[in-house]
Amino acid sequence: MEKIRTKYKYLSCIFVLVSVLLLLTSCISSNKLFDMDGDSGTKENLPVHVEVLVEMAEYCENVYDEGEELGDNEFSYKVVQDRGVTIIIFRGTNNGRNVLTDLDARPFHDKKLGFSVHRGFRDAAEKLRDDIIENHAIEESVIFTGHSLGGAIAQVIGLWFEDDAYDVQIYTFGSPSITTAPIGNAVLHFRVALRNDPVPFLPPIPYRQWGIAIDPETLSWSEKNEIGDFTKIDARDHSIKEYLNILNKHNLKE
Repeated sequence: MEKIRTKYKYLSCIFVLVSVLLLLTSCISSNKLFDMDGDSGTKENLPVHVEVLVEMAEYCENVYDEGEELGDNEFSYKVVQDRGVTIIIFRGTNNGRNVLTDLDARPFHDKKLGFSVHRGFRDAAEKLRDDIIENHAIEESVIFTGHSLGGAIAQVIGLWFEDDAYDVQIYTFGSPSITTAPIGNAVLHFRVALRNDPVPFLPPIPYRQWGIAIDPETLSWSEKNEIGDFTKIDARDHSIKEYLNILNKHNLKE
C-alpha cells in the first residue's frame, strides 16, 4: 500500500507541474476568470453540512487504494449503497495514462449535453459510465464525487445521469474545469477548491468552472465561480489529504 501511495504522489506531482506550466504559458491577462452572477455566503449559511464534505473527501482519499480497477488500472472507482442513495467515487490521476487524459483538453461537442466538454475527461467518463451501468445497480438518487481527475469525471457522468432523470448531486475536490459552456448550476455541484490549488485553474480559457464553489479554509461559498490569484498557486495544496485535514478542523470545532 505504501508503494501505491508513493507512486500516486509521484505521478500527481508530475501532473501538477505540467499543469502549472500550461497555466503560466496560457494567455491569461486577468487574475479572475468569468465573474458570473449568483448567490454567495459564509460558513453561517453554507448550503451543505461540513460533515457531508468530510465524508465525501474521505471516500475520495480511500478510493486510491480501494477502488475497482478498469482497463488494467487505467481508471478506478467505487460504488457505495447508503440508505437508498448510490454513491460513486472516482480516483484522481494515478498513472501516466491518466496524465494523458488530463492533457487531452480539446473541446468535444457532447450531443447528449448539447455543449462542448474536455475530450480526455469525456472519453474517460464514457468508459467508466458503461462499466458502472453494466456491473452495478443504481438508485434514483445518485451522488458522484472525486478528487482532481476523479472530480472531472464525476461532473461529466453526473450531468449525463441528470439528463437521464436521476436525482443527482456532485461533490468535487480540487477538480479541473470540464467545459467551455456557461452551464450555470444545471446540477447541484459542490465544488470544493483551495485558493492556491493550481488544478482548478485548468484548463485555461475558454474553459470555465461551474457549481457552488466552497473554500475549505473559510467555508465561504459562491455561485459566481471566481478564480483567485493564480500567481500564488502552490502544488502542495492539491493533495486530497490536505483537503481532508482542513475540512476536519472545521468538523472538530462543531
